[in-house]
Amino acid sequence: MIGGYLPRLSVVGPFGAIVNTGLPWILGAAAGGTGLAGLAMALGGRKTVVLLVAGLMLVGGAGGIAYRFASFAEQHGTTYDLLRALDGFPPIPQPTANVVFASIDGVDLHADLWLPDGIPSDASESAPAVVFVHGGAFFGGGPGTRPLLLGALRTAGIVAVDIDYRLAPPPRWDQAPRDVLCALAWVRKEGEEAGRLRMVDPARVVIVGESAGGNLAMMGGYAAGTDAIASSCPDQGAPLVPAGVVAIAPTADLAGIWQDESIYEVPGRRFPESYTGGTPAQFPERYEAASPFRLLRASLPRTLIISGEIDRLVLIERSIALADRIRAAGAECELVVVPFAGHGSDGEPNSFADQLSQTLVRDFVLRVAPG
Repeated sequence: MIGGYLPRLSVVGPFGAIVNTGLPWILGAAAGGTGLAGLAMALGGRKTVVLLVAGLMLVGGAGGIAYRFASFAEQHGTTYDLLRALDGFPPIPQPTANVVFASIDGVDLHADLWLPDGIPSDASESAPAVVFVHGGAFFGGGPGTRPLLLGALRTAGIVAVDIDYRLAPPPRWDQAPRDVLCALAWVRKEGEEAGRLRMVDPARVVIVGESAGGNLAMMGGYAAGTDAIASSCPDQGAPLVPAGVVAIAPTADLAGIWQDESIYEVPGRRFPESYTGGTPAQFPERYEAASPFRLLRASLPRTLIISGEIDRLVLIERSIALADRIRAAGAECELVVVPFAGHGSDGEPNSFADQLSQTLVRDFVLRVAPG
C-alpha cells in the first residue's frame, strides 16, 4: 500500500504496481485482518490495538484506491469490476486464423486474424479494424501478447490484425517501421480485393501498439500517406492511412529513454542499443530517424496515448512530453494516465488497466472510425 501511494520510494515503491491486479485480495486481507484484530481486542488482547489501527489504515488506503479506480473508470465511460478482478486466470480467447502477410529477405511475417462472428461474407456491411503492433523492446515478442484486448475488440464487432515485424538483432531501426507499413498495405489490399479482410473498410482502420509497438504504431501511422518511410513490400501497393493511432506506453523518445537508464536489454547495454546499433552519441541520426518526432505535423491521425502513472520503464514524463509535442504540432492528441499502473499492466488479465484499456481502445476505434 505504501508503494502504491509513494511509487518513487526505493525498494518499496515497485510493490505499488501490485494493486493493479491484487486490489481485491489486498482489500479482503486488510478487512479480514482488521476484523480478527478487533475480535482479539474484544477477547481481552489489549496489545492487538496496534494491529487494529494498522488494519484500519490498510482498509482505508485500499478503499481509497478502489474509489479512485471506480471514479477514474466512470470518467472514461466504463466501470471497474472488482469481482472480475478476482479472476487473474480467465479463459484466453484464440485468434480466428494465422497467415503470412509478407516474406521479406527470407523472413516470413505472420499475422493473427481476429474476425467477429456475424459479419456478412459478401462484405455488404463494412467493419472497423485494428492493426495491433506488439511490444518486446524491438527484440522480443510476437503476435499473441494481448489476446484479451483483441478478443474484446472482436466481441465488439471490430476486426483485429495482430502483426509481426522483423526483430533485432541485427539493428532494425530502418526495417521494422517499413514492415508495419507493409502490414497496412496488406490490410488495404486484402480488403479491396475481397480477400480474408473483405469486410474491412480501409477508411475505418486504427493502428494500435504497445511499448516498442507503440513507437512503431506511431511511425507507421504517421508516415502512411507520405514519402517519409517506404513500405518493405511495395508490391502490395500503398499503405492505408489509419483513421487513428493508439500508443500504449510508447517508447517514442528513444534517446530520452536511453538517458533515463530505465531499461536494460542485458547488463551493461541500455535500450534501444540492439535496435539502433549503438548509443545516441554513436548514431544520433538513427535515433532521430527511429522516433516519431520527425513525423509530427498538424494533419496527423487522431492519437490516443495510454500510459501508467507509475511506469518505471517508460517514465510518465516521457509520455506527457510526447503528447505536448503532438499538440504543439497542431494535431489532436488525448493522454490517459492510468492510476497505479506500471509498464505492461494492461496485459495483466482482468486488472484495472486491462479492463480500462479494453474500453478505451474500443471506444476510440468506434469514435474515429464510425460506421
